[in-house]
Amino acid sequence: MTRSRSHSRKGASRRPAPSTAGSSPSASRWRGPEGWAELLLWGLLLTNWFLVFRSARDAFRLPKQVFGEPLVLLSIAALVLLLPAAWARAGGGGAALRRWFSRPTLMAVLPLLVLAWIGALASEHPLRVHQALPSLTLGALALVAWSEGLGQDRLRRLLRGLALPAAGLALIAFGQFSGIFRPFTFADGAEALRLGVTSLAGSAGDLGVFLVLPLLVALERVLSCEGNQRWLWLISAVLSFGGLLTTQTLTALLAAALGSAILLGSELRRRVATGQLSGSRVMAALALVATALGVLVVFAPPLQERVEGKAKQLLRGQWDEVLTGRLDGWKAALYMAEENPLTGVGLGAYAAEFAPAKLDLLDSGVSFYRFNPQVMFVNAHNEYLEVAAELGLPGALALLWGLICLLRRLRGAGWQDPRTLALARSGVAALGVLALAQFPFRLALTAWPALLFLAWIFAASETPAQEDGEAASTKIASAKTASAKTTSAKTTPVKTGPAFRALAFALSLLLAAGAVVHFQRGWERLTASRILLAAEVTSRAVVTSGQVPRGLLTRLRTELERGEDLDPLEFALPMVRGSLYLVQGQGRAAEAAYRRALSIEPRPELWLNLGKALQVSGDPEGARQAFDRAVRLDPRMEDQLPPPPP
Repeated sequence: MTRSRSHSRKGASRRPAPSTAGSSPSASRWRGPEGWAELLLWGLLLTNWFLVFRSARDAFRLPKQVFGEPLVLLSIAALVLLLPAAWARAGGGGAALRRWFSRPTLMAVLPLLVLAWIGALASEHPLRVHQALPSLTLGALALVAWSEGLGQDRLRRLLRGLALPAAGLALIAFGQFSGIFRPFTFADGAEALRLGVTSLAGSAGDLGVFLVLPLLVALERVLSCEGNQRWLWLISAVLSFGGLLTTQTLTALLAAALGSAILLGSELRRRVATGQLSGSRVMAALALVATALGVLVVFAPPLQERVEGKAKQLLRGQWDEVLTGRLDGWKAALYMAEENPLTGVGLGAYAAEFAPAKLDLLDSGVSFYRFNPQVMFVNAHNEYLEVAAELGLPGALALLWGLICLLRRLRGAGWQDPRTLALARSGVAALGVLALAQFPFRLALTAWPALLFLAWIFAASETPAQEDGEAASTKIASAKTASAKTTSAKTTPVKTGPAFRALAFALSLLLAAGAVVHFQRGWERLTASRILLAAEVTSRAVVTSGQVPRGLLTRLRTELERGEDLDPLEFALPMVRGSLYLVQGQGRAAEAAYRRALSIEPRPELWLNLGKALQVSGDPEGARQAFDRAVRLDPRMEDQLPPPPP
């Protein structure tokens, strides 16, 4: 694939790019496969952040995935058209294949991808694996295609475009935080609390994770730009930082602080080394930053209270409280990895295996956080541990290899501007922190910007960074000449025939068709989510009123069965259907529906409802066992146990 060549700002100002009559650089930017792919990704960045379906139970995360993934797949389809030219430049035949497979991006993602597909054969949860594998494969293909086909210039523009959705999300968050604008009402009244600052992201945590990269990109532009542009980027940085504060997500704030420290520290070192900033000014700048942070804590009471509470818990050694119960998810992930060291439980199967892992750990005497607000974990809240749990030790090693490949790109080669290198390092550090306590690569809102950022890093030229002095210039020129001679000696120009170009075109059409199928499958899941929400609202109204209109329950059950066909991995669909049977006193039918839900995700509320169904069916011993499991998984279920039969 082709790469965009980066030109220095100084050189570009002296030698304006030639333009043909009737054409402009801005118009030619959108021509060709690279231009089409960039345009599709602009559509992803500028539309995906505000996609919300109020009529669906998963109103935030699922719509962003359903509409975002086809755009990504179409961008890959466009870049596939570059394959014939890339094949010709690589010399064709075995030489081209060796060069392609030695590309840093492909070397980084291929081992993990292969292990995920192999692990799918051994997993006991084929439906979950089959749902998760396409997303992982799409992410890997996107990382390779974007880094090899778009080049640093286009990727840099896309990263700067994150300022627009970040500003929109932050402004809505300000309105929610201040109580001026609350577009959503939550069942538990959370809109008046920290967790109600969701903006359009879906949760406070999702919003905080998303805003980290736009903040770092804006800070880098503040350091690099002059005049009005600097002020605009400063406003963007303030909006992103303010949005972060409203979420009070400490992991995101820590990641942003670390990334900002790396970025600003690099700038201070550069200015001191070049004599642009004296030591006294450095101390003054550091004092100013410390004062700003102090003022920030003083004048942000909710954040101050949260930080003080965490500090007290840390001093008392209350790690469960400090990590908000995340240790439970981490314990289960480690247990899964220990029990399945070679294959893991299967990609995407963590949610289905959490409850069995928790019960086994409880039996072995391992304690869990009794006051955990989240008794069930769909994600481990740690990307590294979740990979180990789902793909075993080989998967963990493959992830480690990918991280090594990424860090090798940050050694300085190919980075003409020290500020962009500092941005790359700060972003990687921030993403590393986020992956420790969140799951940024498993959410559509946060995963695609993160992959764009990583693609930008991998797209860095392999040419060593520019050195000062005539000797360095001579050394680089000699190296390039020697490399050109070696290349010309080993390879001869290859012309790709029409058959190869037709094959690339057919592959591109296949990927485009796959995008349509992918969207159709996602729309089915979204439809199932809408059916579920409507059924839940109706069933609650029936229970509250105590009156069941004739034929209503039958219609609801029919709709729920249709939803199960559309999304067989949504446990709540058979759960609601079982509750409808239970209202009618049909214990056996309710039991079958609850067992179906338990086979998808064994949650404590399902065990509780199964116990009620078994009581109605006349199986007191089975009911007792089901109640026992419900209470062990969630001690708060004890208050909801029905009285024993007379």
